[in-house]
Amino acid sequence: MVEIPETSIKFSRTVAMDGGAPCQPIRIVQYDDTIPVAAVKLTENGTPYIPPETAEINIRMRKPDGKGVYNPAIGADESGTVYFAFTQQMAAAHGEGWVNIEINLPNSKGVKCSDSIPVIITENAVQEGQIESDDEFLTLLEILELCKKLQQQAAASAAAAKTSETNAKKSETAAAQSKAAAATSATLAESWAVGGTGTRPGEDTN
Repeated sequence: MVEIPETSIKFSRTVAMDGGAPCQPIRIVQYDDTIPVAAVKLTENGTPYIPPETAEINIRMRKPDGKGVYNPAIGADESGTVYFAFTQQMAAAHGEGWVNIEINLPNSKGVKCSDSIPVIITENAVQEGQIESDDEFLTLLEILELCKKLQQQAAASAAAAKTSETNAKKSETAAAQSKAAAATSATLAESWAVGGTGTRPGEDTN
């Protein structure tokens, strides 16, 4: 599975494959283009369900306006957690929708689908006419390109944080140097004015 930056995983949920306990809703804001990732643990009969290693995993979404999404998942790990990304198109329409995780079993053994994962998309205060809701059917290659974008965003954020930390240390050092210089100047002024500082030879006589 493609490595996913920890900062990109915004939602952790558990969903049953057999009509278990309802899944907690996922809430996002309309037009979100940060590609947030959901990490969803699968269960069956109250125990973890681990998809077969060669299974094809897809994400089915019923958007609030009735449009559909059928995209591949990013992948699954050995614990049975499935990872999938929310594209901007998945957040184009506000309201309530839902996602099902589809497991295409190998060797033509059929298809298993998870219970619904509710998705609540909060209406954006400013509507964008150029972003229209439509059906979406991406390929695995396109999803992997989105994952590369996630990694690039994470690297850029880390670099920016490092730069900020370096600049803060430089500012702290400069402030300390300015404070020391000011103290030295004050002592020198006192030495010339009244003496008694012990910093200048003969200061008490001149």
